[in-house]
Amino acid sequence: MPFDPLKKLPFVLLPEHNFATAAFEAAVKHGVAQSARILFVYGPSGCGKSAFIDHMMSFVPSWLPSSQILNMSASTFVEHYLEASTSSLMPEFHQLFAEHNLWVCDDILALQQKPAAQNAFLSAADEVLSNNGVLIVTATQSPGSLNGFSSRLLSRFLACTACPINLPCAESRFLLLQTFTQFHDLSIDDDRLLTLAQSPLPPRLLFAAATRESTVAHVSDRAFVVHERPSLERICMAVSKQFDVSVNELLSPNRAARIATARHCAVYIARTASSASLRQIANFFNRPNHSTITHSIHRFEELLRDSPEIKVRFDRILDFLNAHSFVQ
Repeated sequence: MPFDPLKKLPFVLLPEHNFATAAFEAAVKHGVAQSARILFVYGPSGCGKSAFIDHMMSFVPSWLPSSQILNMSASTFVEHYLEASTSSLMPEFHQLFAEHNLWVCDDILALQQKPAAQNAFLSAADEVLSNNGVLIVTATQSPGSLNGFSSRLLSRFLACTACPINLPCAESRFLLLQTFTQFHDLSIDDDRLLTLAQSPLPPRLLFAAATRESTVAHVSDRAFVVHERPSLERICMAVSKQFDVSVNELLSPNRAARIATARHCAVYIARTASSASLRQIANFFNRPNHSTITHSIHRFEELLRDSPEIKVRFDRILDFLNAHSFVQ
């Protein structure tokens, strides 16, 4: 059965989630002190922070029947704040947060070096918390390693409940791979999964390895695992050589078929092999939003399945990245 990237994998609760799970339940279900109702969920890109929060949010209606949930990332918060502050809409802006008692704020690093927005964030957070509410923020860094934040906001984060989402251990990686391959009906034996599980990769990259192992098995029996994470610049250089397009063309809005195909390839490798987030990839490729990146990924997965020529070029790019990108 072909791999369907649109099928949503059931969340797998791992030992690495134990502390964050207990903290989440305590904050939402048991009405703990205010500092414990701010959860700072952090971990490297691709470790599964968003998937974990989505899973835990499924319990909120039963734990907190009166919940009024707001999903607003830090970058969206900044946009709304700037719009409100320049159009006399600040009362409506503050009212939005007063009407909610659970706020999930993704990627708090978007507030870095924005003191006015940080002050507004504190006020908005207080509105939510004053309703005996819960604030959940995510980041790729721990509270203690944040830079570019006011001392007041840092103090709030340092006093809250920090919930690390660590990269899964080998046993957890094997369990994730088993779940993933069974869910998508991919034919990979357990011995091969055990080999893949030895790579200390985040879930997203593990799933990419399993997908490629199944999708292009008749082209190459190597898993899609690069030895280290390449930079976006290095990926573009490798793709431009293989597809005979310039890096400038890859980063341009040009939609010519040969350029678009090369761009899909570069975006796919960027998402599955680099440490960059969707937002970082979109910014690098001058795309307007995450959805264009997701479209490129899905389109290239189709090309990998259907085009032997694309598969060969793809393998050559991986060979190049493994052979040349990380030589000291």
